[in-house]
Amino acid sequence: MVTRQTEASARAAPSPPSSGERVGVRGPSASVDTPTSTNPVSTSCGALSSLTLSLSPEDRGEGTEQRPRFNGLFITGTDTGVGKTHVASLIVRQLRAEGRNVAAFKPACSGAAFDAAGCAHWDDLDRLRAALGTEVVDDELCPQRFLAPLTPPLAAKLEHRTVDVAAINAGLLRCGRRSDGVIIEGAGGWLCPLTEGTTFADWVAAWGFPVLIVARPGLGTINHTLLTVEAIRSRRLSVAGIVFNETSASACDHSTATNAAEIEARSGVPVLGQVAFGAGSELLHGQRAVRIRWHTLMKDVSGPSSVVSGNDGTRVILPN
Repeated sequence: MVTRQTEASARAAPSPPSSGERVGVRGPSASVDTPTSTNPVSTSCGALSSLTLSLSPEDRGEGTEQRPRFNGLFITGTDTGVGKTHVASLIVRQLRAEGRNVAAFKPACSGAAFDAAGCAHWDDLDRLRAALGTEVVDDELCPQRFLAPLTPPLAAKLEHRTVDVAAINAGLLRCGRRSDGVIIEGAGGWLCPLTEGTTFADWVAAWGFPVLIVARPGLGTINHTLLTVEAIRSRRLSVAGIVFNETSASACDHSTATNAAEIEARSGVPVLGQVAFGAGSELLHGQRAVRIRWHTLMKDVSGPSSVVSGNDGTRVILPN
């Protein structure tokens, strides 16, 4: 069985990997610039109602020496529809099975479906909730939800709203306070817009989370994955690893035999394994099933950087 050594988690040095485990490699990490916005809304049974969420005194750490620290790992993809939610759910399910008090979080999502009663729901949230194995309300899983299948700022505009980053940060801090670690799933690809002037990449950089990339295993993935690695590193963030996910039972693609090795050689980032189409939660490396020690890939954080800037020049002071 192939194994890899990695940095220890910020909380405790991990025990040596057992048979069947691979451990990802994480480089240096740091926090950088970024988010902005206002005014979240809660959606329930097709009706929209105003909801004001901001950083509470508890979330700001008032009355304490500092904010609570928690471990986090951000999951991005090389594109929309590559299987971020599937991989995030796989990770959450495994960590829960190990007895770890892990939470799931999605900053913003869009593209709702409606049931027979006219109630809006989001497939990503339903799947994350199922992985957690507990009834978590939408507001806790994802503070910013929009109906149209567009990027969050465009979907928000159709509802006469704006994306509220303060609400997102407050929600994540609450998640972190109640758990040992948080698996955070993005939307779309790494540079998907989050607000009018910022991207998910900007928001992650403000927090300083390590990033796990989900990619397709077939032809074209070398370019898409290396571009994503380069964009993440340009924000001085660490790439925790790459997971290939088969999204269909496609015809034979000869590139799949060499893509992982090529990406590893050119980026220095490990391809931790591949999820075969229809294989559920099993992760393969070559022909062998592997088990990743996901908790070792998380980073200990306490909150976003105090001053963040958007591409439109907007600057927001976030409470320390």
